[in-house]
Amino acid sequence: MNTSELAYEKPTELLEPSSNHRGAVPRDILLVINWQDGEIYAETKDPGDRFITGTRWAGIEDAYILPSNVNAALLREWVEEEVVPRAQPLADAFEIVCDVNGNLKGAFPGMEEEKLEFDKWLACDAEPPTHGGGLWTVEEWLEGGVPEITSDLTDDDLVDLAGDIVREAEEQNVVLIGGAEAVFYHLCEILDSVRGPDTYEIQGYEVVEKVARATGTTAHVFVPVSWVGKRVKIVRIEP
Repeated sequence: MNTSELAYEKPTELLEPSSNHRGAVPRDILLVINWQDGEIYAETKDPGDRFITGTRWAGIEDAYILPSNVNAALLREWVEEEVVPRAQPLADAFEIVCDVNGNLKGAFPGMEEEKLEFDKWLACDAEPPTHGGGLWTVEEWLEGGVPEITSDLTDDDLVDLAGDIVREAEEQNVVLIGGAEAVFYHLCEILDSVRGPDTYEIQGYEVVEKVARATGTTAHVFVPVSWVGKRVKIVRIEP
C-alpha cells in the first residue's frame, strides 16, 4: 500500500487550529485508507464538520480519527509497521459491488469479520506515535514569562523576537495560533503599554471624542456629516 503522502518532517505538521472555534481547539486529524487505490494518507477537518465524501459513504475509503498530538514525523513509519500488515489482506480482498438498489459500494468478500476487527483496532486499540506538545494561543504561551520589552525596540526588533518565540515553541512541539504574525501584534501591544501615550500637535478646526465601534472586520468612528469630504486625523487616546 502506498504511504508516500505520509512523509512529514515536523512532529506538528498535522496540528492546525480549528476555524470554527475560538481558542486552542485543534482540527481533527484523520488517517484515510482508500481501499480501491491502495492509498493511505492523512487529512484534517474542523470538529463538527459532518460532511462525508461519496467514497466514504460507499465504503470505498475509510477515515479514522488520530490523536490531536499525533507525531506526524513518525506517522509513516508506524503506519508501515502496524497498519499496512493488517490492512493489506483487506485491500487484496476489496471489491466494488452493486447493492440491491444499483449503487456501487465497497465490500470485503470473505473478510467481513477481519474488517470489523481492523476497524475496532484502529479506532480503539491502536497506539500511533504522539508528541508532548499541543496547540496554544500566543497569550497562553507567553503567560509564564514575556520577553523583556523596552521602549527603544523597533518593529524589526519585534519581528525578530516573534520569530525566536515561534521557533522556541516549535522546539517543544507547540504550535502557536496565528504564528509569528500573531506573536508580533501581541508584542506590539506590550510595547504600547511600556511606551505609554505619545504626544501629538495637530492643527485643526474641530475636535470630537468618540468610541470606535466594531463594523464587520474593522472599527468605525462616526463624525458630523459636515466633515464629509474633509481630510481628518484620528488619534487613539487609550492603550
